[in-house]
Amino acid sequence: ALEKLLKSAFPTDEISSVPQGARGADVLQRVRNAGGQECGTIIWESKNTKLWQKGWIGKLKRDQRRIRAELGAIVSTALPKGLSHLGQVDGVWVTDFPSAIGLAMSLRTTLIEVARIALAARSKDEKVERLELLYTYITGSQFRQRIEAVADTVREMKAALEAEKRTIQKRWEERERHILEFINHFRDMYGDLREFAGAALAKVRSLELPSP
Repeated sequence: ALEKLLKSAFPTDEISSVPQGARGADVLQRVRNAGGQECGTIIWESKNTKLWQKGWIGKLKRDQRRIRAELGAIVSTALPKGLSHLGQVDGVWVTDFPSAIGLAMSLRTTLIEVARIALAARSKDEKVERLELLYTYITGSQFRQRIEAVADTVREMKAALEAEKRTIQKRWEERERHILEFINHFRDMYGDLREFAGAALAKVRSLELPSP
């Protein structure tokens, strides 16, 4: 589900799932900019359990180092105590599923921007380490606030969409009920007329009750 969600949201990125049973996280997202240049990798781990486990953070960090991914994130139905929707735990981003796309958008934008800055710096013969630049930015309060703002907006949009869907569904059900009531009332009236007029009233097949 996470892989399909990311592929739908970011069709230009290379998103692949790690085969079940193989070492590593669940999904790798290789971010590409508008020109098709690779800007970095996000490693994703998804958890659908009732309880949070501290060991997940260490495992993701090891997987991140092994494949040399710039960023790592855990999407989980169960979050650490004191964490609401999303946040950082020991340098790893942790989020619930409704906030996952908002987090992915922010992480992806950051990788593209850092790659652009690093490329510009190299062209000026300045020795700027890309990972150090990235680490300094993503561990700052400004980046955390930006991600939280994006995730909040995505959650609000999703909640508004769900509310709209419920309202439309309710309207449909109400209209269907009115149509059925109209048909039943009209059929009853037709039955009364048939009883009074008998064979003199022409039959309307769609209003006739089926034979026993």
